[in-house]
Amino acid sequence: MVATPTPAVTVSGPPGPERPSDASPAEAEQLRLAQWTRPGATAALGLAAALLVALQSTGLLLVSGLTRPSDVGSLGVTLGGIAVVGIMEAIVLGAVSILAYLSPQSHVELGVLIVTMALLSLYVGGGFFLGTLLGWVAGVLAIFYEPRKILLQPVRAPVPEIEDDPVAEADLLDSGVVAPGRAGDEDTSP
Repeated sequence: MVATPTPAVTVSGPPGPERPSDASPAEAEQLRLAQWTRPGATAALGLAAALLVALQSTGLLLVSGLTRPSDVGSLGVTLGGIAVVGIMEAIVLGAVSILAYLSPQSHVELGVLIVTMALLSLYVGGGFFLGTLLGWVAGVLAIFYEPRKILLQPVRAPVPEIEDDPVAEADLLDSGVVAPGRAGDEDTSP
């Protein structure tokens, strides 16, 4: 009876939690860069866009507080309302950008939402227009992100042949690769 070794697994494709720990440092760095490229860029650009929209909206809110609201239709009330809407848009844009990073399996829907929120931020000035541009780029990166599939292939270790080498035969018997009855292919018939 021959004991079969457990099959080794090789990973072809980019990184993931299944990455083998015996990868060379260069391969590990390349896998790490491939893993963080698009979802990380989407999150970073989306958060930068949200920060710019929130900054501009906060500026509008401060300016609205400097005017004296003498009636309901005054400039201060209008700017204050626009500023509050802008701050809410910035919060949603930042949250969706983080979600696009955390759940790349729904990248298309979240990318469309990022582009929509960036377009809606034009209502409050678009984060000095740079926030809108960054949001559009983040959304497009999220929409066209293609997660790479990790292909796991079993690899069988070759069983070494024993040719009249008692030392190798004893080592294989000790390791459990070859069962004691099959060690040297001796004929055990009477």
